[in-house]
Amino acid sequence: MCFRCWLIILSLSSFAALANDKTYFLDRQNGDMLKYRDDQAMLDLTIKAKHTDNHLYENDADKQSTGYLEISPSIKAQYHNDEHFLQLGLWLKNRKFNDFSEDDTTDRYGLLKYHHKFRAKQSVILTGAFFNQYLDRGIGLSKGIGSSLLERDNRKSNFINIAHQLGNENSNATLTSLIGFRNTEYKNRPEVTDGLNLSAVYSIFDFQYLLSGKSYLTAKLSLEDINHDLPLQQDRLVSTALVGIKWHKTEFTHFDLSLGTLKIDFDDGSLANKQDFKWDFKFKWSPIEAIELTAISVRTVDENRQIENSYLISDKLGLNFSYQMNDNIEIYLQNSMDIFDYYFETGNETEQGFTSDMTVIYKFRSNMSLSLSYFHQKLSSFNITNEYQKNTISAGISFVL
Repeated sequence: MCFRCWLIILSLSSFAALANDKTYFLDRQNGDMLKYRDDQAMLDLTIKAKHTDNHLYENDADKQSTGYLEISPSIKAQYHNDEHFLQLGLWLKNRKFNDFSEDDTTDRYGLLKYHHKFRAKQSVILTGAFFNQYLDRGIGLSKGIGSSLLERDNRKSNFINIAHQLGNENSNATLTSLIGFRNTEYKNRPEVTDGLNLSAVYSIFDFQYLLSGKSYLTAKLSLEDINHDLPLQQDRLVSTALVGIKWHKTEFTHFDLSLGTLKIDFDDGSLANKQDFKWDFKFKWSPIEAIELTAISVRTVDENRQIENSYLISDKLGLNFSYQMNDNIEIYLQNSMDIFDYYFETGNETEQGFTSDMTVIYKFRSNMSLSLSYFHQKLSSFNITNEYQKNTISAGISFVL
């Protein structure tokens, strides 16, 4: 996943995190956690009963429904002083299905982040994370053939990076330079998945300059050299360059717009090099304290989701809404539309995805809450056998210890 992917996740996850876990954002290249005012350790436990009408992401005529239980414990801890800042987190998600016991799995995620300020305006940041995920049958590499798989694809990935930050939140200018390494490996179906195992070295340069008040000039450059274990996929160098404006009037009003270019350079092979326009837009607004609106639009180069030699460019539009009705009730609405352009040796194809999520949270104690959710997914594809609609409802209870 390239640099811009973590920006998407960070933007969209702000609402998802509030609805489910208010303290972390993770992806496969970088990680960030919200900073608590005080040092603490926190243990969360969420238990949800869910029901879906299309477990394997199939066409309407072949849909199979099921209920399942999802248990998600997590632990997060923080320690800091004037020079050091340390955070760690561990998240588990266990699912047990009524009718598909072969899909009973446990996802695991972990993050360690250390920030050392060795001078007043210079810091070093070390980050490492691991991910052990079991992907739903019927999406990704098993799109359209979920019922033919005996088990979920198991994907393991990790990253480690080091960053140098020049400047701080009170500086007129800041420059963050980051270099990292990540890898991804599938642990089953080797005859299909081995070609997608990869490792990558990446670097990110992020500069911002205070123009006036709360307005900043921003510039970002990212480079990622991706190498696959087998020559079934072409190795590639993905680079992006963005220049933009950031205006953060208050904590509740943010406007970020960056424009630039992306480029994909392939080693010898049948795929042609690609250069395209790139943008990254985020807007957050709270007309009153209880309401928050967020809009994003971004183009990214994503991880490959096809067995064939190919690559994927995605355009995402997200619209989110949150409303704190009173001290006990919160409502979250999240909607996103994605356009997926797959580029193969013989041409390109397009898919469109849509998701909508509504969650209501009732906090009946300071450390306990109930939630009700409805989640809708839809995919329109160039291959009609890959199209699906899926609806999931859930009821849950969360504890903070």
